[in-house]
Amino acid sequence: MNDAATTSTPDDAAEIARRTVSLGKVLRVLPLPGETAETLASLEPGDTLPTVADVAPFVVSVFIQQSNGLTKTLVDDTSTYVMTPGERLGLTAVMLVPE
Repeated sequence: MNDAATTSTPDDAAEIARRTVSLGKVLRVLPLPGETAETLASLEPGDTLPTVADVAPFVVSVFIQQSNGLTKTLVDDTSTYVMTPGERLGLTAVMLVPE
């Protein structure tokens, strides 16, 4: 995902779409039990991203902590976060919690 934030045209619609992190993009790269993780680089135009329903019975929530102290939560198929040009994301924790 960090490669998507490198851009020379920050206002270009295609670049903004590349920098947009969605729960579907995270689900695509997340190696869940019984699921095969795929790369975002292999995502072809017209491919559909996984949805919350596709990974049931797992419930996946993503928390993006921003440098200003705010946290963006991706919990459903419509949640998104647009990375600023040059921004990098780091994985700090993965927690499995029974529901």
